[in-house]
Amino acid sequence: MALEYPSSTFIGIDVNSSFFPPSDKYPPNVCFLTSNVTYGIPFPKETFDFVYLSMMYSAFTEQQWSELTKDIVRVLKYDGWVESLETTALCLNRGKVTKWIEEAACIACMKEKGINCRITDLLPKIFESNGLTNIKCIKIEYPVGEWFGCFGKYSMNNLRRLFQSFVFLPEYMGISYEEYIDLLDIFVKEANENKTYTHLQRCFAKKTWIG
Repeated sequence: MALEYPSSTFIGIDVNSSFFPPSDKYPPNVCFLTSNVTYGIPFPKETFDFVYLSMMYSAFTEQQWSELTKDIVRVLKYDGWVESLETTALCLNRGKVTKWIEEAACIACMKEKGINCRITDLLPKIFESNGLTNIKCIKIEYPVGEWFGCFGKYSMNNLRRLFQSFVFLPEYMGISYEEYIDLLDIFVKEANENKTYTHLQRCFAKKTWIG
């Protein structure tokens, strides 16, 4: 994006700086900032023409989503746009083990972190309640597993890493962590056998001047 639009400035924000590339690997109109956006986006009001956020469905509570959206509106210029790209979390064509893991994860995330794993479906309403307009959402299928080639393998690896990071989940399932890791192997097998997929939802919304 920065190479395609050299007259624009791009700022990447993440709570973990280890995701940032080395400074010699990106052009001069890009910079990265380590920040926890749950404490607010560290920029003045009406700074940006466009704000993009992706795959944050498991990072925030519903209240934090609302507060973050309000802060995004604050830093957006009038007639600026926000775009979100999130998975709908729950898989389709899933096997018994996949269903067990996903349903346990939804319960555990709500109890442990207050996170609603179905938050993606609520984002249009959250956008609207914070004053955004021209809201449009598009859903596309997101294949999970090597049955769909390189892209499916990539999405599977991402989902498996996410599940593996839920170190509190085995307790809710009544099994050991070692047994849980074995279940993740079955999850991979089921995905390939059943041609598992989920959905990605891309939402666009505008900050409109209200006179």
